[in-house]
Amino acid sequence: MELNIQDKLCQAIKKKSVVKFKYDDDLSFREVEPYAVYYVESTKNTLLYSTMIKKNNQAIKPEPRDFNLDKIHCLELVDLLFKPEVGFTISKLNGCSRVICSINGF
Repeated sequence: MELNIQDKLCQAIKKKSVVKFKYDDDLSFREVEPYAVYYVESTKNTLLYSTMIKKNNQAIKPEPRDFNLDKIHCLELVDLLFKPEVGFTISKLNGCSRVICSINGF
């Protein structure tokens, strides 16, 4: 049985593995360091909080990003581990109603 997007992301978070995926209608891949998957009650969305490090195989200035899980497709774990930023807390999760999984094990 293949894991769904949420389960794959939680697995990557637990392993501290970089992931790559396509988002919405954009055909380019993004590579991110995933920190948390969380639910926002007000919008009924499940989001990924991450640091984006590459877009279309080009390194970019690392930037924190939220991605809606409903728009993520072609998700793959990359054979690359990352060191989490010091001081990551769930307070960085905008509008968070419930943490599904996080780098801190919440």
